[in-house]
Amino acid sequence: MTEEYLFVYGTLRPECQQHSQHLPKGGNIAHDALQRYGEAMGQTIWQAQLFDLGRYPGAQASTEPTDQVIGELFCLKNPQAALAILDEYEACRAEDPLPHEYERCEIQVYMRQQGPNHASQAKLWPNKVWVYEYRLSTIGHRRILTGDYTSVYPPIDNNKVY
Repeated sequence: MTEEYLFVYGTLRPECQQHSQHLPKGGNIAHDALQRYGEAMGQTIWQAQLFDLGRYPGAQASTEPTDQVIGELFCLKNPQAALAILDEYEACRAEDPLPHEYERCEIQVYMRQQGPNHASQAKLWPNKVWVYEYRLSTIGHRRILTGDYTSVYPPIDNNKVY
């Protein structure tokens, strides 16, 4: 079985698990699939734009090199099982009603690495990577200029009262 990879940039990021529990689609199922069938590889960058859709983000590929979305790369140990669960979670299967909010497609990403003198560097990941790309209009949605969903919705502190 060849390895397949998945880039996650929003509520499926490991540090956003608490946020996904409050989503109507049941984010725990998706997180469980990533924990069971995936291995986190590290922080990664996708050339795209990130938008705040309310309770979760959406990202769309960009041709501008300065547009970057930060996420986590996963190596999928059982891609068929993992992607079946995630396709259902993202409602992008053939049997799901149209229009699909997300589409699973292949992209190229850059892996963040620690360089000399602790400078952060990005190196092109040699393999194609799956992502759930937002396919609807972004008009009226605020762009997250940092490209990092956790900068807008930081991880929930279980010890803090909200």
